[in-house]
This record gives sequence, structure tokens and C-alpha cells, in this order.
Amino acid sequence: MRSGCHEAEEQLTERFKTGEGLGWHEHHHELFVGHERFFPSGLRANLIASWIPALSGVDAKLKSGARVADVAAGLGASTILYGQILLQSPNSSGSTITANPSNGEGRAKDAGVGDRIRFESRQAKNIPARTMIL
Repeated sequence: MRSGCHEAEEQLTERFKTGEGLGWHEHHHELFVGHERFFPSGLRANLIASWIPALSGVDAKLKSGARVADVAAGLGASTILYGQILLQSPNSSGSTITANPSNGEGRAKDAGVGDRIRFESRQAKNIPARTMIL
């Protein structure tokens, strides 16, 4: 059985020869599934207790109302967590900027945060400067 990271082996070999590189969005879907399985436990353990408090003023902003963009979020596990835990203010919302936005929409709906999180595909350079990025 091959893992998702091995599914791009032929593409990677060819791109290495040509020097073109392989975009994150070009990897096999199973790579993103594995990524989503690996990271949520670390997010749950550290996001609220350590990472958010380490960012000056961010906790208060999230509680009072913020727009959060989660860039390169894969299938949206981290944005769904934000929706469940951090975006408790009715004035807060989240956006997941990802190569494959349809992959996370159903997961967000199933988690009960589909109305708070928007999945979209666009380049990071086109995100408004006033958007809080975590």
C-alpha cells in the first residue's frame, strides 16, 4: 500500500529533472487526508492553551469579533477547529483558503460550523490586509 506522499513519485521525478517543481495543490488527495489525520490532535492540545495566548491581543480580538483566514489549510481541519472553539463571537467568521475548497465544506457542515466558515480557492497574495491570519 502506498501512502499519499508516494502517489506523486512519478510527477516529482519528472519535475526534479526539469526543475519545474510540484505545487502543493498538485499532490494526491490522500496526502491531504493523512495531513488532516496527523495535525488536529496537536492543534487541539496547543492552539488554545499556548499558541493564541502567545499572540498579543489575538485572544481578545477573536472573542470580540474577527475575520480569520486559514491559508493553505488543506481539508480545513484547523479552520473547523477555529469555528468550534475560537470563533464563538457572533461577529467572527473564518475563511479557508485552499487549493480544493469543496473538500472541506461537507466536513465543516458535519462539525456544525458550516455557516461560520467559507472555503475558497485563491492566491494568498489576494487576501485583504485587514484579515487576521492565523
